Amino acid sequence: MTTSAELFDRACRALFGEPYVAQVAARLAVDKNTVGKWRDGKSRIPPPVWLEISIMIEIRHHELSDLKSAVFAITEATVRVYESDVGGLPVGASADGTFPVVEFTTGTNGDWRVGFWGKLGDNERRLPRGTLAYRLMRNGKTGDPIPLTARR
Repeated sequence: MTTSAELFDRACRALFGEPYVAQVAARLAVDKNTVGKWRDGKSRIPPPVWLEISIMIEIRHHELSDLKSAVFAITEATVRVYESDVGGLPVGASADGTFPVVEFTTGTNGDWRVGFWGKLGDNERRLPRGTLAYRLMRNGKTGDPIPLTARR
């Protein structure tokens, strides 16, 4: 079970990043020590603070929703330029804005792991070193494995 202090810490990190104490204190017009006590569970977080946090989360949710739509529209167009279908599943964003999950294997024992493509210094995304094959999963469907040796 999550404590109030843990929830407060998680919400503040999501809203303000790290470190957040000074920013939260300024936003709520309280002393930094007070925010630290709330974060550490040493002081009860007053209901008006929870109300203010919920308002900030709601505002951020709307901001991100608009941003998500715009970014996904560009991303889908860009992704479809490179590859529109991998192993029988579409690569781009679906109507609800979600992308398929990538699974990869580095061994011959059939051990598939869900993973994200590694982001390197040149901003290219790649599978982990030693990957033998990958496949996509979307809406409960698993695409055919794509061996990397066949794609080189």
